[in-house]
Amino acid sequence: MLAVVGIASGTFLAGCLGGLAVANLPSNDGPSDALPPSPAVAEVTTPATEGSGAPSPEPSEVKILAIPDDLVGQNAAVAEDELHRLGFTNVQFASTDVDDTVVLLPPNWTVVEVAPEPGREVPADAALVLTCTKQ
Repeated sequence: MLAVVGIASGTFLAGCLGGLAVANLPSNDGPSDALPPSPAVAEVTTPATEGSGAPSPEPSEVKILAIPDDLVGQNAAVAEDELHRLGFTNVQFASTDVDDTVVLLPPNWTVVEVAPEPGREVPADAALVLTCTKQ
């Protein structure tokens, strides 16, 4: 159904056109009528935390874990699982192979090096890189 659009005193008056209501649009053939001012946007402020007397949250304790000594020689997926079980959260993989440079499926790879070195104590969220080979 088409809506009827009429022209009255330089202003478009319209009904509903495709679900859009159009009314009081300025015309191009006379002095421009100013559109009504838009409502003011409320400014959002957040309360200051410094000097407000509110206690600041306590920093969470960082969990320190020792990197296991037995990862070299393991299947990469098994090594990753063991590290996650111990609480490490940032296990990454690298490749030593020239032809296969990205470790896509850890079950197909073997760990040949661990960084940082095994036995070292690091935070649980520290990056652990398992360098692997597919050979």
